[in-house]
Amino acid sequence: MPSHLLFQENEHGVLLVGYSAAGRSGETLRTKAHRFEDFYPQSKRTDLTLTPQLDIIMSARVMTAILGGNPETGVLPATVPAQLAEVIQRITITNIDQSNKEDAWAIREELGSIARDIFGPPQFTPIVIPS
Repeated sequence: MPSHLLFQENEHGVLLVGYSAAGRSGETLRTKAHRFEDFYPQSKRTDLTLTPQLDIIMSARVMTAILGGNPETGVLPATVPAQLAEVIQRITITNIDQSNKEDAWAIREELGSIARDIFGPPQFTPIVIPS
C-alpha cells in the first residue's frame, strides 16, 4: 500500500500526504516509486507526463488496493459489491491515451449514487482501523 495515504477514521476519508513528486499538468513526473509500479498505467510507465487522467487512474488503482484487489488489473475481491467493482475496474484499466477521458466530478456522482443504492442514505458508522 502506498505510504502517502492518511486514513481519517472519524471523517471516513483518505488524504494524500507528501507531495514530493507533485507538479503541474503537462510536466514530467520528477520521480517514480518503483515498488509501486503496478499503480502506474501501462502506457505511462516510461512517459510519465502529469495529467488529470493519470491522477484519476492512479486514484482508482489505490482504491483497488485498499479494497484488497490487484491495482494493475483492477480485479477486486468478490466481497466488493458488483456495481462498485465495475466502476472501479473500468477506471483502473482505462487506457490513458484514449479519447473518452474519465471526469472526476462525474465519477464522484456515479459513486455517490451507487453508495446510496447499496448502503442506503448516508449515516455515520464508526470505522475501526486495526493498529
